[in-house]
Amino acid sequence: MSTDGFVYATSPAEALLALAQKYESDIQAASTQAASGQTAPIIRLDLLSLCKDVAVEYYRNHHNSKAASEPSIANILKPHEIAFLHQPQAILYSQGVYTIRDRSAAVVIPLLKIGSLECRAKSGQESVEVQLEKGSVIYLAGGAMLEMRGDGQVVCIFLLFKAT
Repeated sequence: MSTDGFVYATSPAEALLALAQKYESDIQAASTQAASGQTAPIIRLDLLSLCKDVAVEYYRNHHNSKAASEPSIANILKPHEIAFLHQPQAILYSQGVYTIRDRSAAVVIPLLKIGSLECRAKSGQESVEVQLEKGSVIYLAGGAMLEMRGDGQVVCIFLLFKAT
């Protein structure tokens, strides 16, 4: 686990690892197809069943229970301020910088890492390395940035929460 006020990463969860395994061929096929001919640093993948299953698992076993038991997560999610969830999305990330908007929070769940890709979370002058472990849950506070470097890619489920 890593924590730094604006980012918190859990160890891989068995149920999320099982979903990554279940959908592995779909994830690989979608990421290969999307990456061919695309140069954008962030590409949305059409994996609706995967998104739904991961979102259900996240809410069932992580959202409320982890926020209740871990103050760092509650501080990031701010359950009294941030409640509106956008549609979960499967995203193929490559190198670049991605900013989480203010008055929001994000949950990133890595499911497949291809090649060599390093990730740092930044907020103001603070910076911390984030391990992109398959099946882990990474919580990011609004205003934080993810910086990806390297020649790899990672497929993640991205949940964005906004203030109500």
